[in-house]
Amino acid sequence: MVTKERLITAEEFLLMEFEDGKRYELVHGILEEMPVSGEEASAIGLWFGSLIVQFVQKNKLGHVTGADGGYMLDNNPDLVRYPDVGFVSFTKLPKRIPGFVPFAPELAVEVISPSDRPTKVHNKAKEYLHYGSKMVWILDPEDKTIEIYTPVDAENVNIRTLNINGTLDGGDVLPGFKVAVKDIFEW
Repeated sequence: MVTKERLITAEEFLLMEFEDGKRYELVHGILEEMPVSGEEASAIGLWFGSLIVQFVQKNKLGHVTGADGGYMLDNNPDLVRYPDVGFVSFTKLPKRIPGFVPFAPELAVEVISPSDRPTKVHNKAKEYLHYGSKMVWILDPEDKTIEIYTPVDAENVNIRTLNINGTLDGGDVLPGFKVAVKDIFEW
């Protein structure tokens, strides 16, 4: 006998309490456990997010979320992701809202942790772009590199890698934002 697992909606997911201490994302209606970040990845995500928050606030550009800020990428069935840092402009989201942001962040940042599978993180970057993100940055603390994902068209993605000697800029998403890669990993 085959049983079908009941799919969970984003509304149900938002109200769920997890007593096991684990974190989850909602992937096409099914709970998917998120890997543990570890101290280094968590600290880098927080530090880098603070740089983005300062820039966005100073320039009055929009909203920045941390690792607990959920984005509903799709609703058929529901797909909710939690980037380590997310940015949405005031143009797309004029004011803060309770619950999940109902679309992909314009910029998503993922920090690879020791428990992450790099292939999964890269696929997640492509997923963000598929659902409308304009740019995704993947920070790799081990290699001290940043991969920059941008859409070419509906099916193709451009990936550029910056090493420790490079400078990351916000492009059209965060115009004027610049930070040396070494300042992200070696602070």
